[in-house]
Amino acid sequence: MRAFDMELIGSGVDIVDNRRIQRIYGRYPEAFARRILHARELEEFSAEANKPQYLASRFSVKEAISKAFGLGIRSPMSWRNICITHDTLGKPEAHFEEVLRSHLGMEALQVSVSISHEQDYTVAHAIAFGTRL
Repeated sequence: MRAFDMELIGSGVDIVDNRRIQRIYGRYPEAFARRILHARELEEFSAEANKPQYLASRFSVKEAISKAFGLGIRSPMSWRNICITHDTLGKPEAHFEEVLRSHLGMEALQVSVSISHEQDYTVAHAIAFGTRL
């Protein structure tokens, strides 16, 4: 199902100070990664050259998604039940655990995301669409 065939749920944006993520990662490297990354993302993370930037992008885009849903990061929304992957062209894609879709009462759920990096900041935007059960 395509996004324009669905109902707009919401839009969210988030900006992260990369220096803050660098400090947190410096203090708690593995714990911070395990806290915010889906199992599939953790696999990618282990091979990632710029680990703080990877974490900043995931942190920012997941915050933006939580805002698009109007939930914030609290049950049933958690850092680890959202997985960000990329299509063959490198476009980020959001995938969700079933618990989130069920909680929102959605038959189908699609979120379009965009992530941008600068030296000191990472910004992400999310637009959520869905069809109700």
